[in-house]
Amino acid sequence: MNDLVIIPIIKMLVIFGVCLFFVTYTTWLERKALGHFQLRYGPMRVGYHGLLQPIADGIKNFFKEEVVPENADRPVFLMAPSSAFRWRSCCLP
Repeated sequence: MNDLVIIPIIKMLVIFGVCLFFVTYTTWLERKALGHFQLRYGPMRVGYHGLLQPIADGIKNFFKEEVVPENADRPVFLMAPSSAFRWRSCCLP
């Protein structure tokens, strides 16, 4: 019984990890190429040739402070970005 649950979960985690790795380092490659196109360094500061830059970006985003204006209605302010999405199913004639 445990094999019926554990094996698919392990497979799912491996696929998820591979996808995250691919997206992370594709972004790094894009930044690296754009740095060369624009005659600037690109991500070269962290690790060997900037290979640790995606990890540094993730740590930065994790600890990034969220700023909510003092007079703002906090729930509305936090939900506002989701209102940018337009749901087609509810808006069709």
